[in-house]
Amino acid sequence: MSLLNNHKFLQNAIMVMSVLILAGLAILVHGIVKKSGGSGGGVAISTPSVDAPEGTLTVQLPARSTVNNMTSYNGGIALSVRTGGGNFIYFVNSQTGKIDGVLKIENAPAYKLPQQGK
Repeated sequence: MSLLNNHKFLQNAIMVMSVLILAGLAILVHGIVKKSGGSGGGVAISTPSVDAPEGTLTVQLPARSTVNNMTSYNGGIALSVRTGGGNFIYFVNSQTGKIDGVLKIENAPAYKLPQQGK
């Protein structure tokens, strides 16, 4: 009697493969949720670490964010930041260390221009 002809063997093989498929789907969903789970605009001001010089202010950006550019503006610093939730500009007051404002940068939807002459 062949192993593949054994009904119990086939049942067990199907059960094991089903469990593996469900486990793979669970891991996939967990990865997608974890990757897209960052909030778009949260910034926290905190006290600096012990190694920082006195008077240093700390700006904590969202997890997995990247500062693309930094420039001065009237009384502070403007940080261009890319996060999981999009692109933002944070206006940080250099005197107080507080966020004066946040500007979210959104791209307009792409559309097709109508052809002229038709």
